[in-house]
Amino acid sequence: MSQEQAQAGGDLRASMSDQGKAQVNVPLKTLRHLEWGAVLKALAERCRGPVAEERALSLELTCDERTLRLELQRVDEARALLDEGHSPPLGQPVDVSDLVKRAQRGGVLDVDALSHIGASLEAAHKTRRFFKPLSERYPALDDLAVGLADLQSISREISASVTPQGELSDLASGELGELRRKVETLDVQLKERVSTLTHDELFEGMLQDDFYTLRDDRYVLPVKSGHKRHVDGIVHGWSSSGATVYIEPQVVVEANNRLLMAQADVKREVHRVLSRLSKRVAERGREVIESAEALAELDFVFAKAALSKDLNASSPHLSHEPTLSLQEARHPLLALSPHVEVVPNNIELGAMNPQAQSGAVLVVTGPNAGGKTVVMKTAGVIVMMALAGLHVPTAPGALIPLVPALFSDMGDEQNLGEGHSTFSGHMANLSSVLRLLKPGSLVLLDELAIGTDPSQGAALAQAILEHLASQGALVFVTTHYEELKLLPRSDERFRNGAVEYDEEAQAPTYRLQYDSLGASSALQIARRCGLPEALLERAQALSGEQRARLDEVIKELEAEATSARAAKDKALAELKRHRDLNNTLEVKERKLADQLARAVDQERSVAIKEARKVRDQARALREQLKEKGQDVRSLEEQERELTRLADELDSASVEEQLARYPQDLDLSSLSVGQRVWVITLGTHAKIASLPNAKGQCEVSEGILRIQVRAEALRMPRERLSKDPRGAQPRSQEAGRGSGKGKSPGKKGKKGNTPSKKTPLSWEELPPQSPDLTCDVRGQRVEDAFETITAALDRLTQRDAKIGFIIHGHGTGALKRAVRAWLKTCPYVDAQRPGQPHEGGDGVTAVRLR
Repeated sequence: MSQEQAQAGGDLRASMSDQGKAQVNVPLKTLRHLEWGAVLKALAERCRGPVAEERALSLELTCDERTLRLELQRVDEARALLDEGHSPPLGQPVDVSDLVKRAQRGGVLDVDALSHIGASLEAAHKTRRFFKPLSERYPALDDLAVGLADLQSISREISASVTPQGELSDLASGELGELRRKVETLDVQLKERVSTLTHDELFEGMLQDDFYTLRDDRYVLPVKSGHKRHVDGIVHGWSSSGATVYIEPQVVVEANNRLLMAQADVKREVHRVLSRLSKRVAERGREVIESAEALAELDFVFAKAALSKDLNASSPHLSHEPTLSLQEARHPLLALSPHVEVVPNNIELGAMNPQAQSGAVLVVTGPNAGGKTVVMKTAGVIVMMALAGLHVPTAPGALIPLVPALFSDMGDEQNLGEGHSTFSGHMANLSSVLRLLKPGSLVLLDELAIGTDPSQGAALAQAILEHLASQGALVFVTTHYEELKLLPRSDERFRNGAVEYDEEAQAPTYRLQYDSLGASSALQIARRCGLPEALLERAQALSGEQRARLDEVIKELEAEATSARAAKDKALAELKRHRDLNNTLEVKERKLADQLARAVDQERSVAIKEARKVRDQARALREQLKEKGQDVRSLEEQERELTRLADELDSASVEEQLARYPQDLDLSSLSVGQRVWVITLGTHAKIASLPNAKGQCEVSEGILRIQVRAEALRMPRERLSKDPRGAQPRSQEAGRGSGKGKSPGKKGKKGNTPSKKTPLSWEELPPQSPDLTCDVRGQRVEDAFETITAALDRLTQRDAKIGFIIHGHGTGALKRAVRAWLKTCPYVDAQRPGQPHEGGDGVTAVRLR
């Protein structure tokens, strides 16, 4: 490899290292060409804390669809919150991991370190409360907020011990204030005594000046060196000139000692307080670190959302197909500039036949300074933004291909220091691009093969473009070569585009038009720039008849293209109308299918309950007949038949649910503590034990542990953009509708009062399960009421009939308060203590209205 090839191909950036298929290759030259650093800087400026800011400046690209969809869902939800005028109280998230680890090793944290940790925990507490009522509407953000620890007791203790000025408060302990006041009193008394000595007749003429100072934390007098033997005391040093000796008079030695001892007592008490607070942090160190990391992640997500809002951007659609489709695309840096009026453009680039594994080339022509390069850079930077999990500055519906690499060749590659001409510099860069090219890569080429003989340059440019297309690349190329403008007439992989030039205004419009040829308009631009008219007339004459004929052909083609575009726009409008109708029908179909599935589930559940009820009645009757000595064989046969029917219904229900939700979880890689969606329970839980030989495993939620079939486990619902059947997840549907209903207990308008239903008996109600359970242990009474209200509201919306509240035993105060409050709660029809298998008296079961 030559030196120039190594230089051109070096510095390849792998935005995601060690991730194989997810890696997106972008050379540093391309990052500079597209000004990616300026985009990241704009993102970093919208971060609140240094952790998110650092992450923004090193933002990585990925073509992993699952990762990007989750990132974009989070940004979608954060943007929706910002649009509603809400923003979480994140504070300024910092990295506290090193501080916490130091405390866990037995180190004593200083006041500044504790202040950072206290601020982080307080922000986590407030942010946790902020997201609490939003969990159903914003599941992806709620998944991040789950990592926020509720350690307000520690944050309050730190806040009570540290003043706003960053000093340890006198109230940090019962003794610290008194010890500090003692130091202050001794210090004042000692200063007064030493000050008196400076005017004492005993020292008249002996002092260098009538002041005192500190040496080694002791008060001393500046004595002239010639009188050092005349002053009774302890020498603590000399001045640099030697003319002054600093002596602690014997009469204040004891007072100095008392002051130093008092100061030592203060230091010991401060150390004791800091040690106590450091131990408190160390005890919950893992939660403190995870909480700070969750805050930083939320900070990063909301910075993305803020950039989206400032750009009036939208969420892109990702595709594995080699197609780029952007409507009203704007360059982000131009859109952020208050002094630039941005002209939006529609950018379309895609293979005519994706199944043929061939690429596509858009050949853009037009006048110099007409906006060709800006349009090309806009396409490139928007693709990079989408692959970084950012919204893109386009109209909604942008389609972005998941490209494995992005390359560019722009600007002047001349390098006199290395002997590169403009042409050889471009060729060295293109050589490295061709070596590293992968199918589906996006390649941006500005003025391809310039700086050499025009005829040979045009031939070389055509060969390069044909090779890129044959390798399956998506290519955006700007050119003035006439030969390249004619390629779309003979090769379906090529398409023409042109930036418009307003002949009347003698100025470019900066708008991109398709299937038309753009004249370079060199003479018009030269005239606008002030070149002499005689010179321009001579140039026009030299351009020859061939040029004139080509211009005529271009005008004819443009007229045809205009007519074709009008027909295409009409066809697209009709197609859009049909698509809208189809989408409406699909949505209705999905809703009906979902309703039918729920109805089938409900009916099957009722059938199972009825079968089990009849079986239990038969079993009870059999026991009665046994006691009376009568024949019970026929009843035993009926009981077995009913048990078989109930089991078949139960098994059919499970099999139908398994078939309804396609498997998306690798069961061989399950781990204890992993969060999953259990489709047979209809709720989230954590894995408590791995699958056994029979394919059974235990899941837990709170104190509940239930054995389920491993094949019933799926990925958490909030991580999916859509329900496996095509409908939105029910949790999201409920969240969207929850704000529209009336609060329970309020009377509706006349004629709308719901009819009362006969409540089910306790025996007829469903058994305890994680999705029916609310845990308020350790919460304050007011917080517990808020948590219970939200839980009962969700259960009521689901038409649940029973709920379980875990309050624990403790001192009994929370239990008494909860049960008293439930008597007045509009959601609750009746309540009872939990049965032994439900948690006993530490649980209260409520029957819902």
